Amino acid sequence: MRVCLVLALVALPAVAAAEPTLTCGFEDNKTKVVVVNDSDKNKQCNYACHYRIEGGSASISGSTGVKAGETKTVDEDTHRGKVAGVREQSLKCE
Repeated sequence: MRVCLVLALVALPAVAAAEPTLTCGFEDNKTKVVVVNDSDKNKQCNYACHYRIEGGSASISGSTGVKAGETKTVDEDTHRGKVAGVREQSLKCE
């Protein structure tokens, strides 16, 4: 019984790794949004990145199709102020 439980717990990270991931990146005053689809199926994804910027905030959101095994830059932007960090991000794929 314990062996089955251990095997199930070991297998979970491998399954979770196959889901698409979102990276809300930034450098100085530039932002870059990347979706990586490591699964073996094409996905339609809705993404949102909310950034802290000197003097305010900025949000980037949208929807994109991402093919199986694809890494896709879905949005890049330049802002007047320096980007201070990522406040929040979300990704939902079907």
